[in-house]
Amino acid sequence: MNLREACQAFNRSPARPLALPPITAVEFLAKRLTTTALPPRERQPVDLDAISSRIHAALADGQSLSIRDLRLAPWCLWASATPLSQKIDQVEKLLRQIVAADRRRAFRVLATVWMTYCRPGGLCVSRIGDFLVTYIQALGSPWREAHQAFGLFSVALGPLGLAQIAMQGGLTPDEVLTALGFRDPSSYTHYRHEAFRLGFEQFARESSFEPIKRLDLLKRWTLDAGRLRIESLRAAAVAAALHPFEYDMPDKDIRDAYLDFILPWMKDPRIGKGSWINCDKAEAIVRRWLMEQSLRQFFEVVDEVAETEHWSYRRAFWNALYAKGYIDDAWVIFESSGAKQARNMFGKDISFGRFSGGSVQLGHSVLLLRVGPLVIAEWSHSSPCSIWDENENERGPGFYDRFYSASDLKKAYQGSVSAENMARQGVFWHRGSDSFSWQKRVADYLHARRGIRMTTSDYKV
Repeated sequence: MNLREACQAFNRSPARPLALPPITAVEFLAKRLTTTALPPRERQPVDLDAISSRIHAALADGQSLSIRDLRLAPWCLWASATPLSQKIDQVEKLLRQIVAADRRRAFRVLATVWMTYCRPGGLCVSRIGDFLVTYIQALGSPWREAHQAFGLFSVALGPLGLAQIAMQGGLTPDEVLTALGFRDPSSYTHYRHEAFRLGFEQFARESSFEPIKRLDLLKRWTLDAGRLRIESLRAAAVAAALHPFEYDMPDKDIRDAYLDFILPWMKDPRIGKGSWINCDKAEAIVRRWLMEQSLRQFFEVVDEVAETEHWSYRRAFWNALYAKGYIDDAWVIFESSGAKQARNMFGKDISFGRFSGGSVQLGHSVLLLRVGPLVIAEWSHSSPCSIWDENENERGPGFYDRFYSASDLKKAYQGSVSAENMARQGVFWHRGSDSFSWQKRVADYLHARRGIRMTTSDYKV
């Protein structure tokens, strides 16, 4: 048979099934799982109130608890509607049954629950802490090592010891617990809260840290992935950051670094009070720093856009007024290019006002100052300086608004445009800077209205 005949015979023969290798056990199971998937098994929630009632009755009758109830009983000490901790005699009976059972898991559950609900003054917290110290060997790691390191089961000293070890090591309390072998420190709600709270108090009293290193550690204590670790400690955290500066004015780089840390989660107190409730001292410090920062924003941004001969004299005058302590508040209004420049210089979280409408020229800005009842609007370019006296029922522009019209920042006047007539009405053109003409007119106005004394030597360029 030649090749052609062989091919023809093959084509006439019936098709044979293809022999495949047998399916593996893993493939078989995978196939079954995809075609006959079982519905997920729902775990029934534990009814601690019912369990607590059952344990109450059993302990009152002197009965032994089942293994399951013995394991759940610690949660009934503080987490149920009728906590076992309310009756010391039943607590003692429970502790005796845990000892008699001689099961490590029962001791560990009790220790976990104690750390979760531990708070000074809590019912039976000290008693159960002492009990756990007595049976520390039964607990084993990591509780044994933690108690040796900082007195874990002392409700009075343990959280403070944890906070101090963390601070000394440049760590957070969570990091210390993790290093000791605790898997989920955040689950120990009350113990962790107390350690962080006491640590923040230590930070507030501690002034020997180098400010930036102190700030770096405070950031890690306060924030986790940019969010507050413990919301209820917001006030404690901001007090810890700012208290050492209550009577001190650190360098501007330090002030700006702390403001960059605080403002994203506390917000500008000049804009809204909400986050600053119960933070009066810290708020006063931040407001003082923000006033200086607003002045600096204006000066440094205007330096980029204004003509030197225009602005150097104005900077010298208003800086002199600030240096003498007469400025009570400051707020800046920027046009779009100034706003962009300010955020590039000072960060995205700084606050300032903006002009509404398109009537303001590119780069123009206004510095609003409060000096007692006087509201001063100083323009960056050719517009005059305006001063309103609230004691004379003159209503100037408000502070901390988001938007301003240019006309609201210019005081109307009557009569001639002579320098003397306008000065009497609180409007000052910036003429004669190098001879200090306008500066003297403003200084005279401030002296007449507020008794402020400024001489040429104070604001000389």
